Amino acid sequence: MQIQLLTKAEMAAQLRISERQVELMVRAKRLPHGVRMGKQVFWDAAVVDAYCQSLFAHQTKWLAAREARGRSSLPAPKESNALP
Repeated sequence: MQIQLLTKAEMAAQLRISERQVELMVRAKRLPHGVRMGKQVFWDAAVVDAYCQSLFAHQTKWLAAREARGRSSLPAPKESNALP
């Protein structure tokens, strides 16, 4: 298994937050500390995935429950009454 390493800037970009916010989230223990290699600090890309999955778990459960009830995953888009 190969680990994909992300710098702080790459991690911030994937989460769509600032690098400073990454630092604050690490201090608040919402994200794990990175691993220092030389002058750089890296995170495993799986950390970003796990964090996002935990944030969106409620939406994922809602979608699964909706599909279990026999409804489509999302409502069909309504037709627009806009003039061409």
